[in-house]
Amino acid sequence: MEAFNEYVVMMEDHVVASRNDKEIESIGSEIKRLSGELKAAKREGKKDAKNIEALTEDWRRNYHENESRRLRSRGIRTFVVLLALIVVISSSGTERSSNL
Repeated sequence: MEAFNEYVVMMEDHVVASRNDKEIESIGSEIKRLSGELKAAKREGKKDAKNIEALTEDWRRNYHENESRRLRSRGIRTFVVLLALIVVISSSGTERSSNL
């Protein structure tokens, strides 16, 4: 009877070990799955970073182009004002000389 009890205990240990092996395999599979997801997320992150970089560069270029246009527009307005002032001054001088 004692030998049978030892055999039962030994078989229980094998069952526990077998369950542990299955749990270990399950954990290993989960690690592989998560590793794959992590690699995919890294690839997506790199793509996103490149897209963000490209969009940022587009924004900078557009900003500088708009700033350049704004400055040119301001320069043209200043030129027009100065030209109008010259016309007013020169016509004012013409009126004075005709009054003399």
